[in-house]
This record gives sequence, structure tokens and C-alpha cells, in this order.
Amino acid sequence: MLSHRTAVGSRPSLRAWALGFLALSILVSTLPWARAAHAKLTIASKSYTVPGPWWGEGAALEDLSQSGLMLLNLMSKGGHGGLSFSRVGEPKPSFQIELPEMREYAWKDGVYLEKPPGPFRFSPDGKSIIGMQMPWLALISLEARREIRRVRPCQQRLLLWQPLHQPYPPMPEAREDMLMAISPRDGLVAAGCVVKGGSEIVILDAELKRAVNRWMVPRPVQDLAWSPEGKELAVLYYDPPYPWDPKTGKWVGTPSPYPVEPNLSVFDPQSGKELLRFNTSAFDAEVRFSPDGSSVYSISHHLVFGGHGGWRKDTLRTFDSKTGEMKKRMVVPGTGVRDSFAVSPDGELIVAESTKDIPTPFWREPGMALGEDYGFVILDSSTGGVLFREKLRRPGDLAEPLPLFFSPDGKQVLANFINAEPGSTYATAINVYSLGR
Repeated sequence: MLSHRTAVGSRPSLRAWALGFLALSILVSTLPWARAAHAKLTIASKSYTVPGPWWGEGAALEDLSQSGLMLLNLMSKGGHGGLSFSRVGEPKPSFQIELPEMREYAWKDGVYLEKPPGPFRFSPDGKSIIGMQMPWLALISLEARREIRRVRPCQQRLLLWQPLHQPYPPMPEAREDMLMAISPRDGLVAAGCVVKGGSEIVILDAELKRAVNRWMVPRPVQDLAWSPEGKELAVLYYDPPYPWDPKTGKWVGTPSPYPVEPNLSVFDPQSGKELLRFNTSAFDAEVRFSPDGSSVYSISHHLVFGGHGGWRKDTLRTFDSKTGEMKKRMVVPGTGVRDSFAVSPDGELIVAESTKDIPTPFWREPGMALGEDYGFVILDSSTGGVLFREKLRRPGDLAEPLPLFFSPDGKQVLANFINAEPGSTYATAINVYSLGR
């Protein structure tokens, strides 16, 4: 306690104590963790269950339009089923679209038969859907409620992932053979196809009528992301810590705790010119631009094979979009963050998957990846502080990224949880969290 001398001895001074306490409060409030702890964020939640995908597992929520319409993918591996559309908070669908073409095309090339259609994404105006059914992209009209056009964007045949014969040591989940992303400005579609010699990147117009540009990159692609203005395309490369031969499934190189080569590039989509290349210093799953385009976010790709958390360095990092310089590293003690995240429209909040591993018991199948405290965290994007943590006291399927979305006004978070309880059916539940700031 602060005090001062008087003629009668030492006694506390309320004024001095108050000034000292105020100074200490100001000092403490400047610390990042303190700002996060004192940030005002109130949460109200509700949930409802929707029919799971026809193949019996996996998430159903694919996208959320600018008008708040949820897109649910209920397609099966054989192309059966369709798309369902619901308003946020309404369990009953507003309408559905059957896609018989998906079933017909699923049998035209048997090598792709086991690949269920998806993802499906809204166009920026919300009037159409771009859906992927390897090796095709399909344009689906919401007004006509049918498929309008279908193209095969990549000229080379896809180099399909071959399952490894040995799941150890830990490494990221199987890479994707084909990816797509839609520009938020003009609806241009970027497709990435893993082919012999690397990946083919193709930019198509919003109607899938022509290819605007195409170029090759020398490595498999892990994720694609457009800048808000549509003038840059970020390409994240798949880069497992253990080099392996896809033909034999054997490890062929020395492991590294981080990517040896730069694993993220930024391109001009119109010319294909590489504008920036840097190393995120982690094996990452997703990449996103900030709403103002000044930053690039990347999140760790959880090392699922082995089921022991891999390097235990699951973080989310912020980089300068012009220089590649790391601006911030966000760490969540205990569970980390990995695989899936979304940035609020105003750029102030980030929601990211955060689940604690359950070590794989010796009596279970090697490589199974389950988690406890299945959930996510909401972070302050400026400090990295945890503002809210959701934990479902049951296992989650770590091999399936948790779909996370902010509503267009940033006042709600949507999470599509999968029930991975042993012996349970793979029901899919959509939880809606209302944010008060």
C-alpha cells in the first residue's frame, strides 16, 4: 500500500493509493492478454440438427451467402442427393435443388467415383453456385434450380492421392487433388489441380465460359485464397514434414519441423506473375486475406496421422501481404488452433478450430484421429487473445475440418459439428452463436 509521512507517523493516503492503482491499471491494460481478457464479448447460442450427407459422415454446411442463406451439401459419393438451402436459425429448408447430372457424371470416369461432389460456393451476388465434382466445375443457377454449365478447367489429368501404407510418423491429412476459390469482387473462379510436375492453376470467368489465364507451379497446392479486391491470389503449398514417395508410401527424406522451402506464394491472377513468396514456418492448412487486404493469415495443418498432435505447434499467424513479414503469432495454450478458421467482416475477430488430441490407444486403428473438448475459439485479431472458447464435451473427428463462418454483419458465428462418439451415427449439428460487442 502506498503511504506518506506525517507528524503523527505513517498512515495510508487514499489519494496516493488511488493514483497508484490507476497507474497500475493503465500499465496492466496495455498488455495483450489483459486487453483480450477485458474485451466485451457476450455469447448466446442455439443449435439444431440437419440431415447428414447421404454417405453417412462429414459436415454439411458448405457456405453462407451475403443475404444469410446457408448452403448445405447433401450429395453422396455416387452423386445422389442435392443441395439444401436454409435461413440462419431456421431448421427447415427454404428450398432444395436436385442435381441428377452429378449422378450421371459420377459414373463417366470410375477413378473419381469415390470422390463426393463438393465444395459448393455462392457467387458474390448470391444468384448462383459454383460446385466441384472432380475433375469438373459446375455452374448452378438458384433461379432455375438446376445445373447450367459444366467445364473441365485443367488440361492435364489429376494426379490422385495414393493412400500411404504406413500412417507413422505424424503428417498432415491427405492433400486435396483439386481445389477452387471464388473472387469476392467479380466472381472469377480459381481452380488448382495437382498434376504431374506440380499443380495447374486456372482462372475462369464467373460463368465458366472461358479460361482467363493458366499457369503451372512446381508443387502440390493445399489452398487458394483471393484478396478482397480480386487483384491477388494466394497459393498455399502442401508440404508434409516427411518427404515420401507416393508410389511406394515410403519415406524418402529427412524430416523437418517446418517447411524447408517457401510454402506460400501470391500471384497476379491476370498475368500469372508471382508477386511474393515466403515461408510461413509451419505446415499450414488454410490461408486467408484480411478484409482490408493488408494481411495474410495462415493456420496450422494438424498432423493427424499418428494421432499424437505431431509437432504440437498448432498456431495461427499474420503476415504482411506485401512483404511476407510475420506480424503476429497467435497461440492458444492446451488445444492450439488448426485446420479451419474465418475472419469477421470488420477484421476484428477470428474464429478458429481448437480441439485437444486424444492419443490413439494401441487397440484402435493406427492413424485414427479423434479429439476431446471438440470446439473452437474466438480471437482478438489485433492481440491474439482468446475472447471465447467453445468446448463440446465429446470427441470430434479431426480428419474433417470444422466448418466455421461469420454472418455477413459479423454478429453471428456458425459452426457445423460432427458427432464422432464411438458407435454413434454421424449426425451433423449447426450451432449458431450470437455475438454481443
